[in-house]
Amino acid sequence: MIEIDSPYKGIDFCTTITRARFEELNMDLFRKCMEPVDKCLSCAKRMDKSSISIHA
Repeated sequence: MIEIDSPYKGIDFCTTITRARFEELNMDLFRKCMEPVDKCLSCAKRMDKSSISIHA
C-alpha cells in the first residue's frame, strides 16, 4: 500500500499495487542498478550474479 499525506490541496492519496506491478513500474531503475553491481562483482574475486542470493 502506498500512502501520501496531502499531496494536493489537503487531499490524501492511498493506493494498493501488486509486487508485479511495482516491479514493472520500476524495471528500468532496477536494470540501471545492475550495471554498477556487475562492475563491483567483476572486481571482487571474479564473482558473478549467480553467487548472490537476495532474501525478501
